[in-house]
Amino acid sequence: MQKPVSETTVQLRGASYQLRTDLAPETIARIAAIVDGKMKELDPRAALPPTKVSVLASLSIAGDLLEEREQRHSDRLALTRRLERLQELLDEAIGGD
Repeated sequence: MQKPVSETTVQLRGASYQLRTDLAPETIARIAAIVDGKMKELDPRAALPPTKVSVLASLSIAGDLLEEREQRHSDRLALTRRLERLQELLDEAIGGD
């Protein structure tokens, strides 16, 4: 079953953007706040053209996402190794093979 699509408006650097999405308006607002915050961080004086600061913000956010994904993958591998070691120790403790 498809989620219902609704329209919501967000503000980025003072410009309004009307979006059609199946995400909750609160979720869209949180996402827009992240993007707007990154744009303000990268261009605090609003000196860059909107397109350029949008691309820079997108690249920065994508870099953050990639970092998080790589860390999560690394954490998952470390956890898997620890669980395997625990399984070995348990097998040894109960006399398993």
